[in-house]
Amino acid sequence: MVTETKPDEPKTDTKNGLVQEKDGLYYYKNGVRTHAGLLQVNGSYYYIKSNGEAVTGRYYVSNPNNLMAVGWYEFGKWILLLH
Repeated sequence: MVTETKPDEPKTDTKNGLVQEKDGLYYYKNGVRTHAGLLQVNGSYYYIKSNGEAVTGRYYVSNPNNLMAVGWYEFGKWILLLH
């Protein structure tokens, strides 16, 4: 998600939130790729690793941010499928 500007406003390239890039989905805060643990965005769950990348496949969630219990979860194309 790159911040959108109106034509008369200066353009900003500061990335925030989940950003799709060529090699995966990443989480940014104030333009810096960062880790976040488990996130809930628009009703979907994403687990963000220490390098800022959203995981896919079976993954042990060690930082659930009080959204669910610590444990193994299955993430498909970056969205939580089941526990």
